[in-house]
Amino acid sequence: MTWTQEVSGRVRGLAPACFAPVMATGIVSRAVATSGARRLSWPLLGLGLAGFAVLTAALVWRLLAYRAQLAADADAPARVFGFFTFVAGSEVLAARLAGAGARAVALALCLVAAAAWGCVAARAARALRRSPHAARAADGTWFLCAVGLQSVVVAGTALVHGPWARGVLLGCWVAGLALYGVVLGAVGWRLRRHPVPPSALTPAYWVAMGACAISVLAGAQVVGLGWAAGPRRVLVGALLALWGWATLLLPVLVAAGYWRHWRHRVPVRYEPTQWCVVFPLGMYAVASRELAGVSEVAALRAVGGGVTWVAGGTWLLVALAMAGLPLRFTRRTPSAPTNSLGSSQNQF
Repeated sequence: MTWTQEVSGRVRGLAPACFAPVMATGIVSRAVATSGARRLSWPLLGLGLAGFAVLTAALVWRLLAYRAQLAADADAPARVFGFFTFVAGSEVLAARLAGAGARAVALALCLVAAAAWGCVAARAARALRRSPHAARAADGTWFLCAVGLQSVVVAGTALVHGPWARGVLLGCWVAGLALYGVVLGAVGWRLRRHPVPPSALTPAYWVAMGACAISVLAGAQVVGLGWAAGPRRVLVGALLALWGWATLLLPVLVAAGYWRHWRHRVPVRYEPTQWCVVFPLGMYAVASRELAGVSEVAALRAVGGGVTWVAGGTWLLVALAMAGLPLRFTRRTPSAPTNSLGSSQNQF
């Protein structure tokens, strides 16, 4: 097989959620920068931008050359939500670039990603309507629709100002919260009615926490646009409640990983869904620091600073694993089952 054929094959099978590493790298870059290590944040931003450029070119190639395969992914409820990673990756980079002074590039990314969110949302709604058993496919990746919309708010608050923008962004933030609630209900119903086996309880479920964390960040930035005392208190109270929910999810998700890998001995090896652990940790760190600024709860800044380095260390581990470094953290027994990937992972 020639090099061209190999690349063409990879483009043909490009996963809908392929922009997950861009999301993770972009938010860790921001988390590190807000913690004061700006020299370390620039290489991360460069990696995120390089990955975004390569993946965007591959996505356009797939759209032009393999439209049938792309359409099949967009019609599958278990895969279509992965396309929201393009939106979130674009907006995370846009917000980061806006803070670095590249506002024109950031605005272009923001507008393209906002339009893409509408297109993917329409396609996801169509896929759900056409599938009679769509709810059985509900998993952590479904939260990406809320992540995508809140990422538009995060980038938008960094780029536009004024009363009209404040109202529009607040509306988008509330809509994002509503989406989160709907997806939370769908995923909860699926887990109760159709429990997943340990091999299918992938790190993608961490997006439940990441979606809540980005809602906190987006809301905190909306509060920063300026409000009267009454509405501001209501918004800050809601944000503190959301932050508390995200915090409560952390031990639950860690326990799920323990249950999967230690109790049921699913081997720990690289899987693309591990980027879904990096992104929520990085987002939780940034959101905590941002919320500290609008709520005057100083302890949140310390929490954000500590989680920043946890997110950075996790990013490094996942990046090394992706590059081929083996991970071996699981009890090994002769009867240990192999890791059969569930259908929810196929989009990564």
